[in-house]
Amino acid sequence: MPKILIYRQEYDYANVQGLGILDNGDLIIVKKGEPKPELPSSTRIINNPKVPDAFSAPIKIFLDPSTQCPLSCPFCLSDSSKQSTLSISKEKILDYVQQIIDMGVLRVKVGGGEPFVYPYFYDIVEKLHQAGIFVSCSTSGILIDKLTEAELKFFAENKVKISISIDGDEQYHDKLRNKQGLFQKAVNAVKVLKKAQNNVELRATIANNSTSYEQIQFLNDLSQNLKTKIRIRTVKPKGRAIKNKSAALYPTEAYWKFFDHLRLLAQKNPLINIEEMLSYDKPTGYSVYGCKLDCAAGTRSAYIDANGRFCPCGFIEQYFPSVVLSEQNTLQNLWHSGHSFLQIRKFFNEQNQHSPCANCAFVNSCQGGCPSVRLMTKTLTDPRCPLQRKEKR
Repeated sequence: MPKILIYRQEYDYANVQGLGILDNGDLIIVKKGEPKPELPSSTRIINNPKVPDAFSAPIKIFLDPSTQCPLSCPFCLSDSSKQSTLSISKEKILDYVQQIIDMGVLRVKVGGGEPFVYPYFYDIVEKLHQAGIFVSCSTSGILIDKLTEAELKFFAENKVKISISIDGDEQYHDKLRNKQGLFQKAVNAVKVLKKAQNNVELRATIANNSTSYEQIQFLNDLSQNLKTKIRIRTVKPKGRAIKNKSAALYPTEAYWKFFDHLRLLAQKNPLINIEEMLSYDKPTGYSVYGCKLDCAAGTRSAYIDANGRFCPCGFIEQYFPSVVLSEQNTLQNLWHSGHSFLQIRKFFNEQNQHSPCANCAFVNSCQGGCPSVRLMTKTLTDPRCPLQRKEKR
């Protein structure tokens, strides 16, 4: 039976009175009125102060400790590159990790940059895992062939979920990321990691152009050939994606053809994950929180960047600015009453009162799409809403 590693008392936000995580990475969600699970003596029990309009701490933190990367991808959200020297020091990152542990955060996603370039990546993974926190990371796979057997075993023993980016067929992927041979490195990385009993998935980022849209049939076949789950998402407006106009803000006819084709593939291939796509007909129980237009930023999740800045979400940082973590501005203090966190919660409350999406029967499924698109396009409803089927003219 899976063990409960962390259990956190909650205060009825989203009708939840308790949250926990199992040693297999699954969440435990105890609704108001449900019995509290029996907790073994080894469970770490967290009691934080109540936070109005949010959970007492994030369920998940997205952590980009560095923007150093061997690649310079055209839609990179953090502007990472070979030339970048931005990186959090060992002293600071271990302090942030300890704060994450003390708050009872349940999941941490480590990105970058390229996490395997960051010198303290292994320290982060080990410290978080020992505290019962489920760790995942995203990588291009470019350095996986450099890992020793001991390092491959390390990630398996620490139950790290590793996402390998592959955006299309070999010619397209290598040209897109400007690195010949990268596709084969990524495919081999999947095979090597799986052979070493690691938890691996593919992740494909679809840009706003017909060539990218046409890759989904290949990606479907690749997931089946590799017997590996694949998470498919579209580019969001951040970093170089804005400069290169890679994000699909206003749908075209080509976008809707892609959207419909992808949904058909996902219905037939259980390995395809389109949770990050704006879909209106997910299973009834999909939204366990029922928070309508609350997308999770500042209520269930948060983001730390390579400057050591903390904010509700990296995608909407320009609207809800980050604050540098310090002795006064701790994770707990900012989560509880930081200005941007209070403002994003106010924004969601106002959206749920005045947005046309608030009374849609499917709002708990799509949650109105990503606020970054609504804010950038200055629209009340996401232009990509599949019920309205708008097209750019």
